[in-house]
Amino acid sequence: MTRTPKERHDEIMLEVLCCVMVVDKTASATEKAHIHRILSEDDSNWTAAEINGRIMKFIGFFAKRWG
Repeated sequence: MTRTPKERHDEIMLEVLCCVMVVDKTASATEKAHIHRILSEDDSNWTAAEINGRIMKFIGFFAKRWG
């Protein structure tokens, strides 16, 4: 699957923001809301549900490895 530069940009933004969110091994609702806001302000094409799903997937990945 070939991604556009914008899609890759959104993926990188989400990954960086999620790394910052989980560095203290927590993921508050406020932090998740900030990720939604930042991606929305950056004109992400993802829906709120898709952003949330990606955040939860990242948290699951993180928890399995560093629980």
